[in-house]
Amino acid sequence: MSSTSSPTPALLLLAALVSSPLGPAGCGPTGDDDDAGVATALARSLVETPPAERLGRLLQPFSAAAARVFGLSQDQLDPALPLRDHGLDSLMAAELQAEIHAASGVELSLLELLSGRSLQSLAERALPALLRLNPSSPGQNP
Repeated sequence: MSSTSSPTPALLLLAALVSSPLGPAGCGPTGDDDDAGVATALARSLVETPPAERLGRLLQPFSAAAARVFGLSQDQLDPALPLRDHGLDSLMAAELQAEIHAASGVELSLLELLSGRSLQSLAERALPALLRLNPSSPGQNP
């Protein structure tokens, strides 16, 4: 088993130590007022976006954050490609975690970022949690 196909025990331990306070879902705001404000504004924007365009809207801040971390333009970044294929390492994962959090209020665990997921799959996972944040749209589906 190669280290790129599954997380090492040390990585699993590290991820457990720095995991999100939201539990197993691992995505959403952390409760900090600034984070909640960013996430709520994004959630409002997503609710106002037609359902077929929501994932693309959420991918915008995710892609911008990843482009900054990888030193690429957003055009050079393929959101469907696993992040490790863009060269993601553990230090870059920590930077990306902070960048995505600052841009969207979404808290992703390091384990999620290092597990071979793409930006698109991370956004797909975060979208329902963000939509639930908008109090004016109970029951909205992504």
